[in-house]
Amino acid sequence: MDDKESVIKRIGMSLRVAYETLTLAINIFLLLITVASVGAVVGIATKDISLLLIGFGAIVLFIMGIIVVISIANKRPKFETRVNRKYVSYRYFPDGKTMGHTKRYEITCLANSVDSFIDRYKWSCEQQQRCKVTLLTEDKHQRLIETKEHEWRLNVIRFDPSLKKGEKTQVVLSWDLFCEGGSVPFLSQPVESPTDYLELSVTVPEEPDEIKYIHFNDMGGTETNRSTVIEIHDGEYNRATGEIRYEIHSPNLRHKYMIRWTPKPHILALPKENSDLVSKTRPSKEITDSETKSAGK
Repeated sequence: MDDKESVIKRIGMSLRVAYETLTLAINIFLLLITVASVGAVVGIATKDISLLLIGFGAIVLFIMGIIVVISIANKRPKFETRVNRKYVSYRYFPDGKTMGHTKRYEITCLANSVDSFIDRYKWSCEQQQRCKVTLLTEDKHQRLIETKEHEWRLNVIRFDPSLKKGEKTQVVLSWDLFCEGGSVPFLSQPVESPTDYLELSVTVPEEPDEIKYIHFNDMGGTETNRSTVIEIHDGEYNRATGEIRYEIHSPNLRHKYMIRWTPKPHILALPKENSDLVSKTRPSKEITDSETKSAGK
């Protein structure tokens, strides 16, 4: 039996034990309620105060148990949605200033009455001349509301009617971007909710000098204002499609993943203050937040 079958078997056994334990607890509870209720009836008939008190106490416990069960059933989880798959792509055009950006979410609701989903976006371009977002989802029940929170652009997708627990849906957003000074050559994405699969994709007109895939532990950088690199390795360029793709299965919650590349010198057109971002990857295991703030969150 391979590891996968063994894990499935252990999970099945654990679920069966949990079910049998819960069933036994419910049966014991019902038995106690029945005995106490009979005692209450007998107490009323015989005017026995002790039996009467036991009966009323059992009724109070029964009502409290119902309230607890209902409150647990209605308690909303910490996250209202789970991202089954998330695709983030950038397409750079030959002029080095015009870009297309797309995000596609496939989500499952973890609670009832989910009426919205929020996408956060922050672009590194300091000379933004065009940053237009469009909701592409073919669903008349979705509506896009744009707002801001500090330096973040918030894209709130409203669901009308609201979604039920277990219901699945897709959200597709597209950006038309133009940056006069040229955009910083990296794409990063934080994992802000439980996610099963994350894919980052960048299409560039010419093969870069160097490509890196980087995994950051953002949770460890809140006090020192530094993001720690957990893993860094060479990326690949598809000459047939012009694409750089970084696939992450079961990404870590509250971590960040990045594609960073070094363009050919003759197509590099970046503001001077961002020039350090396209230098060769340093051997240091730490990179400052000022260098890693997401170009395409």
